[in-house]
Amino acid sequence: MYEMLAGVHPFRKSLPMETATAIQTETPAPLARYAEDLPQLLHYSVRKMLAKDPRDRYQTVHPVTSNQ
Repeated sequence: MYEMLAGVHPFRKSLPMETATAIQTETPAPLARYAEDLPQLLHYSVRKMLAKDPRDRYQTVHPVTSNQ
């Protein structure tokens, strides 16, 4: 979702192992850096999807796809 909205991969590095490490340890740049005109709820949702701790992520797809 981040890459689709921002146009850049949130963790891409020059080597695959560096990318894998970044996924585990780094926080991507705020989505607003690349797509500031998006609704705040979308910024929040993408941040939540990328949370390092699985307990902090959405547990099902329903909250992401519902209109509430």
